Amino acid sequence: MVSQLPDLSPSSLLEYIYDYETFFNYLLAEGLTPAGPISQIPLETLEKLSLNSILGYRFHLLTKAGNSRTTVSRKLSSLRTLFNYLNQKAEDENFNPLLIGNVMAKVDIRKKKKSKYTAASILAGKLLRDNEITEFVEYIN
Repeated sequence: MVSQLPDLSPSSLLEYIYDYETFFNYLLAEGLTPAGPISQIPLETLEKLSLNSILGYRFHLLTKAGNSRTTVSRKLSSLRTLFNYLNQKAEDENFNPLLIGNVMAKVDIRKKKKSKYTAASILAGKLLRDNEITEFVEYIN
């Protein structure tokens, strides 16, 4: 079966690789997987991860690694993509998913809310422009 690559820019794909590398290095540093190179981390390690392990990783990213909340959300979203792929699309020779348990499905990833005050809102008349503010203040006085 041929897998179709996502329609992402090369820089986005590179960011995914960095995010995965950061996560796997964290697993090694915390003793959550047998020591060795990243390429030898068994799938069983990912399958057996607890929610507390992922929350510990989030805490590590926010505090020790000094990432912003937006960066942490992106890194966790990258992991969710990997876990979903291994759980829902990737199969072994017997057509079984490579990953049965998906701890990332339990993780709440907060997305940054878009501001209500966009240029479209201003143009649609939902916000007052500078000259309209002056007119409004004069009107209520």
